[in-house]
Amino acid sequence: MKICKTLVIVATLTSSTLAYAYDRVHVTNYSTMGGLATVHYVDHQVCSKDKFRIAGATIVKNGIQPAHAWTGSKRGECLVKKVGFHPDDRSKITEVNGYRSSGTAYHKFSIMVRTPSRVRIVSEHEVKAEKRTKETKNMSPGFKIHNKTDLNLTVSLDQLGCLYYQDLKPGETFDRTTGAVWFTIRAKVTSPENELSTAKCALPIVKAVGAAMLVAVAPELSARAAAIAAGKFLVKQAATQVGKDLLADLTKSMSVSLYGQYAGPPYPFRCTHKPEYNITGGPMMRIIYMPLTAKEKAEKEAKIKELKRDLSRIAMGSMVAAQKHIGRGMGRTRGPSSYNRREDAEKRAKYKRAGESDQIEGQISDIQNLIKKGTPKIVKLTTNPLRIHKINGCK
Repeated sequence: MKICKTLVIVATLTSSTLAYAYDRVHVTNYSTMGGLATVHYVDHQVCSKDKFRIAGATIVKNGIQPAHAWTGSKRGECLVKKVGFHPDDRSKITEVNGYRSSGTAYHKFSIMVRTPSRVRIVSEHEVKAEKRTKETKNMSPGFKIHNKTDLNLTVSLDQLGCLYYQDLKPGETFDRTTGAVWFTIRAKVTSPENELSTAKCALPIVKAVGAAMLVAVAPELSARAAAIAAGKFLVKQAATQVGKDLLADLTKSMSVSLYGQYAGPPYPFRCTHKPEYNITGGPMMRIIYMPLTAKEKAEKEAKIKELKRDLSRIAMGSMVAAQKHIGRGMGRTRGPSSYNRREDAEKRAKYKRAGESDQIEGQISDIQNLIKKGTPKIVKLTTNPLRIHKINGCK
């Protein structure tokens, strides 16, 4: 009788110890879609299926804040056989690769985004088992965007603002590693005279016609200043030659946006290659250069002589100012405040003269190139829109 009681007590203690051996199942959702998570156990008669709601992840500035949820009750000694997910909107997530096992004690699982329409559920053990490769340059998350046009473009990845951006010459590639989130890809024709900045990246194209003209003539002219001068000339010419309607179409054709593009999943379930895109199309212009007449050439040469005289006067003014400054230094001593005011005034005058000199030298260069090249004339202008094509998905 005593032996039986002892066995009963031992059995009871063992059963009690195993009853809460495994932690509740914990699911982390990296998808922005919420839904119903389900957990199936090996012995469904002892351990009934668990169902619980899990919210979608939240997109933050350049990353993602996952959502978390747990099963409502203790799982005891039940081994997990399957973890599933039923998204709230099946039209957006059309494929779910659930977790399956013959029976596991694991309790941490994650819903990972593989493509915009497919998710996969993985265990924490799988995450730890997968080693980070050294060769991650081409892996997701990120984008590769190729400029297949004949134009200079600014390419950017936008969310609430312009997060990543780069100027691309024809044939160049934008290759960027990002957060595992969704972006809008934007491309717009860029004027080669402007340096890129965050502010310019975010601005819409308002005065786009001038940029198109500059881009069109820049490859044909060796001097940057000459390209800018010719571009400004062509803007005025185009307004009368091609008409307002065509110019409006031209402006529309110089920018493009592709919304809702996913950068691919992060480590440890990266794609071996980032999503890849080509940018094609864009406005095209054919220009010929008309030689100057003898009269026009003489007028331009006379203008150059006049500008050179202006340069000489500015240089002479700088020398006189320097001599006066030396003379004052040898005269009677003045108070520090008076001296500082005079110094500031002289510096401002010096910078003004330097700016005027640069401007005049630029005008001379423009006219010299105009004499050499001739007057640009538009003979053909087409308003093909820019297009962004996805050529390779996350692989």
